[in-house]
Amino acid sequence: MTKLTTKSLPKEIPLLVRTGTIIFPKAKIPLIHDKQADFGFLKNSFEEGGYIGIIQAAAHLEDKDMVLFSFGTLCKVVELLGEKEEKMAVILEGICRFELKSLKKDKESNTVCAKVSYTRFKKDLDAEEADLVDRTKLLSSLMQLSALSSGSQDVSLEEFSMLSTDRLLSLIGMSSPFYPSEKQAALEAVSQKDRYNVIFSLLDMASYDTLAHHKLH
Repeated sequence: MTKLTTKSLPKEIPLLVRTGTIIFPKAKIPLIHDKQADFGFLKNSFEEGGYIGIIQAAAHLEDKDMVLFSFGTLCKVVELLGEKEEKMAVILEGICRFELKSLKKDKESNTVCAKVSYTRFKKDLDAEEADLVDRTKLLSSLMQLSALSSGSQDVSLEEFSMLSTDRLLSLIGMSSPFYPSEKQAALEAVSQKDRYNVIFSLLDMASYDTLAHHKLH
């Protein structure tokens, strides 16, 4: 299989705007999408190997188009789960993060395309990084948040311990109950160490907020 490079990736891609949803390279997530105008390029990605971009909206301004964050993730649809009640369910795999350069809206199809750059995140296409962080400290913080949130440790320490550090950070960043802007901060952290620092801080703040909420009630 030919190794992907930033030069071989598409410089213009259709976008799915999904506030609250991020995806890291090499990670897979299920997605249920209800904007029918986007169904065509979701099917194209699955059937013909086309790429799509996932990006969050930073804000909605009254009487204006939404404002997007500047960074998102190039993805492929690796499984098409089907359509039901005007919704499409797919499995996405993250390929490489990108920086948004410009937008173009197709008024006829009501889809949004973007010109992007992968330069800042070219290491996303390399093998996973060696462990450069304190996994024990990270898992302990995750267990603490789980216990505070549910009253019991719903998170399986054994299952999480088996994940590589990159995949562990990706899973926590994508699935934890962080605000969209907080998830975005994790997505934009380029190196494993930077991503660890952001996610560890978010877990710590979430535990503090949860504990304060319990004390008030």
